[in-house]
Amino acid sequence: VMSSFFANYEQLSAVWTTLASNPWFILKPKSTMQSDDPLYFTLFLLIAMTCFTYYKTVSTGNCSYVDRIWSIAPPIYVTFMGVHYFVKHDFVLNDRLSLLFFLVFGWGIRLTYNLYSKGGFKNESEDHRWALIRTWFQGKDMQWHLFILFFVNIYQMLSIYAFSVFPAYIIYYGAATLQLCDLPLTILFSLFLFIETIADYQMFEFQEGKKMQIRSRKFNQINDYYLDGFYSDGLYTLSRHPNYFAELGQWWCIYFLSCLGGESVFNLNWSVIGVLNLSFLVYKSMNLTEDITNFKYPKYKIYARRTSQFFPWIPKVAKIKNNSNKKKD
Repeated sequence: VMSSFFANYEQLSAVWTTLASNPWFILKPKSTMQSDDPLYFTLFLLIAMTCFTYYKTVSTGNCSYVDRIWSIAPPIYVTFMGVHYFVKHDFVLNDRLSLLFFLVFGWGIRLTYNLYSKGGFKNESEDHRWALIRTWFQGKDMQWHLFILFFVNIYQMLSIYAFSVFPAYIIYYGAATLQLCDLPLTILFSLFLFIETIADYQMFEFQEGKKMQIRSRKFNQINDYYLDGFYSDGLYTLSRHPNYFAELGQWWCIYFLSCLGGESVFNLNWSVIGVLNLSFLVYKSMNLTEDITNFKYPKYKIYARRTSQFFPWIPKVAKIKNNSNKKKD
């Protein structure tokens, strides 16, 4: 069990030995690309993209550059993995890496389009939560700059790398042919992708409608649907964050794909670190979002009491005291 969990230990050990003896090797794009192990060039890409996001964050003061890379980096990593295998194995495709490519590419297209439709790629666009986080560092310029360096850029970029490259690396050195359980995992991944697409579309339609109401100054005509300030219909009647639920579901499917094709039918492995860390990030982001929403919209607490926070579930029926039958003295 332990040997299967620490899969590819020999390959990882060789990479570590090379980088320990020659750390500058990782900064040579041509050499890392031509190396027999695909991990070298993915590390070069990680460093290059992290330097780019850090430079843009510092030069513009906008903390959302990592958000723009979030949906682009995993398809780039996985594409390189597939191409590297193809070139190094006499131009033979790895079926499971090809499957992984299509799944991650589909995930990336959806997320990129969702961000684009909300104007997320505009220079002035920034996630609204960063405004609150900035208040935590008022009068603490050095701490804020360290936070930008280590959390906003290095930690988040490492997180993207971990949940996408780690399982791809396991699959790279595993069985090249499709496994029996790949099909149900692919179907499940597609279901999660569909759920997240619908959830994001419903939220986008609501937010656009609310903006139109405000722009048209129909304050007296506004109905409760927009007056509450938050969306609670559609998939959001089953979960307060169905998009987060579906997002994590997709990456857990990717991890489980990496558990197939080993020595036994199903092998847990160390790449779980990536998706566990992503789960932690989503949990913290979800709670921060709820803190902001609770502060802005008083009725959100009522909605939260009847609706599951994460896992979709039947909403609780509100208990209303009925005093209509009581007679006055």
